Amino acid sequence: MLLSDKTDYTRNNNLDLLRLIAAAMVIWSHAYPTVLGKGAKQPLTALTGGQFSMGDLGVAIFFVISGFLVSQSMFRLNDLTSYAKARALRIFPDLIFCVLLSILLIGPLFSTLNTAEHFTNSRTYNYLIATTTLNFLSPFLPGVFESNPYGSYINGSLWTLKYEVLC
Repeated sequence: MLLSDKTDYTRNNNLDLLRLIAAAMVIWSHAYPTVLGKGAKQPLTALTGGQFSMGDLGVAIFFVISGFLVSQSMFRLNDLTSYAKARALRIFPDLIFCVLLSILLIGPLFSTLNTAEHFTNSRTYNYLIATTTLNFLSPFLPGVFESNPYGSYINGSLWTLKYEVLC
C-alpha cells in the first residue's frame, strides 16, 4: 500500500495551519538579530545553549510538510511539464508581487533617497531583475533599511526560493 492510496487530496486538513505556524516561528526567530543585532539570541537558542533556534524548528517543520505537499502534487499531476508549470504559477506571481510591493511602496516610504532618486537609481532595477530571476546578488534597495543592525535586506528570506526551486 502506498501513502498516496491513503492521501486525502482535499484541503480538509491542518497542514496549512501547521505551515503558517512554522513560518511564523521563522519570522519570530529572524526578528531577534534583525532588530537587536547579529549576536542577539532568541529564547530557544539561549535555552539550548546555542544548539537550536525557533527558526531551525520552524524551517524543519515547514520543509517536511512542504516536501510532502510538493511530492503529492507531482504524483497527482503525473506529468513533469504540468508539474513544473503548476510550481512556477505557485511561486512566481507571488514573488513578483512581493518585489513590486517592495519597490513601489516600501522603497519610497523607507528610503533615505527621495522618490525620484529611488526610481532612477540603477540598484532599484538591479533588485527587480536579480530577485525575480532568483539571482540574489542584489538583495537591497538603495537607501532602504541601511541603519538596521543586520543589514539592509528588504526581504531576507527570499534567498531560499532559489534552492527550493532547484530541489
